[in-house]
Amino acid sequence: MNFDSYFEIGYSHTICEDYALSGRINDDLVFAIVADGCSASADVDVGARLLAYSARQVLLQLYRNENDAAALQVSVEDLSRDLAYRIATQADCLRKQLLLPVDVLDSTLLIAIGDNKGCARFLCYGDGVAIHKNINGDVFYCNFEYPCGAPYYLSYLLDPAKDKGYREKFGRIDDDVVMRGDYLTKADNRTPFEQKFGAKGVNLYAHTSAEFLDTEWIVLMSDGATSYQQRIHSEDKPSQLESRDLKESLTELVGFKNFNGEFIKRKMNRLKKDHEKAEIIHYDDMSVAGIVLAK
Repeated sequence: MNFDSYFEIGYSHTICEDYALSGRINDDLVFAIVADGCSASADVDVGARLLAYSARQVLLQLYRNENDAAALQVSVEDLSRDLAYRIATQADCLRKQLLLPVDVLDSTLLIAIGDNKGCARFLCYGDGVAIHKNINGDVFYCNFEYPCGAPYYLSYLLDPAKDKGYREKFGRIDDDVVMRGDYLTKADNRTPFEQKFGAKGVNLYAHTSAEFLDTEWIVLMSDGATSYQQRIHSEDKPSQLESRDLKESLTELVGFKNFNGEFIKRKMNRLKKDHEKAEIIHYDDMSVAGIVLAK
């Protein structure tokens, strides 16, 4: 098993408000975490880190005991609900020690946990992208979006006024969450899909949660992965930035040559050089974290 993570400032930002972590829980479990702070709130670059490290701390506390059968066997739906409260509470303790307002924790959070048997659990609190490859070689992605433009942050669990305001403005927490996905590899009889989570959607505090078997690897990305643009030059009009095809960008991002050492940092640093030559930028901050369970 292996793990790695990377984050980088976006073209439109002066401070990187994304963060990413990955690591080992014990001999059998590894994790990946991505956090994306809300640009409309102050000091969320700090908050994204606090949330990510709080998530890591909660995972270590929950799974450190390898004989804790209850923690390993709980359903992914119950796990997502339990972790939401635990992580929010842990992060709240840290920000209070630093005398920071609760808004500093306005950040999305994606988590993947995987074991040495190829089982991966994915939890998404907000928006972002998850890409999964199974041992048969199939690679597919899911992109979670909010058409309203306002994800529900775990920090709202700590602030009744903001929680109430969000519900009054947008309805249920999981209203209007859209998951779009497709295969990045050729797959017979499989077409792009879209799912909207409304009144009968996913559980209250995790906009989606899933368990994958026979996993080779899973990579998480902030929504910066959807913000890639390329400068196009034309003889009859000024050059301009145009959005890149999402599947093209994602395929490029996970085109790993091998999974030795810091495989994500190596790929992202290589792409940075290639993109500079091709005049490709990511407009938003970018964070990536992944775990490899089988090769």
